[in-house]
Amino acid sequence: MRTCIDITKHDPKNEVCSDNNGYGSNFEQSEESENPLANFPAYKKNPVMISGFLQKVTIMLSKEKPKKIGILGTDKRVYNFLLKCDKYGDLRKEQRFIEFANLCNKMLQNDSEARSRNLKLRTYAILPLSRNTGLIEWI
Repeated sequence: MRTCIDITKHDPKNEVCSDNNGYGSNFEQSEESENPLANFPAYKKNPVMISGFLQKVTIMLSKEKPKKIGILGTDKRVYNFLLKCDKYGDLRKEQRFIEFANLCNKMLQNDSEARSRNLKLRTYAILPLSRNTGLIEWI
């Protein structure tokens, strides 16, 4: 089971939701400013930026009580992430595993038989914020 709460209301029991100011942002990219890396192939011309956050958080009923949050993109889509605070784990280790899975996917793409069978490992984004806290892409 899950619990859904409104993070716009202060709840001293849940300090992750206690900040009441500035849930959204009006970040706009200036078209006049030139990006020196615009021609670099790793960067998209119009990347999706964060425009705000959903005001509801879903608290999962597991040992560490991770929170499912929604981030609004400039493309008007909602991107869901799991905010995980793991006392004993290290999200950087999980990120290294995903990097290993990406390397395996590159090797599978170089193999003609694996490519014909469309073999690949499912990966997801991990953004460590500290040693034991981070965002994990909701898939």
